[in-house]
Formats: sequence, C-alpha cells, structure tokens
Amino acid sequence: MPVPPFTEHLHWIVDRRMASTSYREDVPDGSITFDEWAERNRRSEEEKLRKSIELAHELGLRCDSVGWSSLDLNRPDIDAVLERIDAFRLRNACRSRSRRRTSSGN
Repeated sequence: MPVPPFTEHLHWIVDRRMASTSYREDVPDGSITFDEWAERNRRSEEEKLRKSIELAHELGLRCDSVGWSSLDLNRPDIDAVLERIDAFRLRNACRSRSRRRTSSGN
C-alpha cells in the first residue's frame, strides 16, 4: 500500500456546555446550598470526563488528562470510528470540538 504524501490528524474532545452560568440561575428557589450545587457540578464534570476518556480508550486511542485525543484520519476504519464518536455525542447530549492537523509524509 503506498504511503500517502501527507497525514491528517483530528484532535478532538467530546464535552458538554454548562447549562447554567451561576448558582442563582440554576437554583433560583435556593432549594440546595451553594456548596451542594458546586459539589453536584464537580461530580457531573468528573463523570463527563470519565465517559469521554472511556470512549477514547474503547476506540483504541490515548487521550490527555482532560479528554483531548488525536485521531489518524487516514486509518481504514475512520468512518466507523467517527460514527461511534457521533453516536456517543448524541446519546450523552454532548458536543464535539476538534481541530485538524496536516503534516508532510516526508
């Protein structure tokens, strides 16, 4: 199989936007304390990170401590991998962020 003249990598992460920006917006009735709200958000963020890292590992990829991973766009199963990432994103109400990097094969 000939070596392509360049390689493309997609640096990606699956995450969620914060639905709320403040305690007052999220808990207008004050039904839980600020500390309880902050702890709930911390646990939620940790769970999202864990799931994102697990997805990368299930795909046979490595990722950094916050979930960013590099994906070789020249791999033969790229369509299936991208479909799995998208299915995960939809199932978990996430968004994906990415940036593409191209490098010379020489």
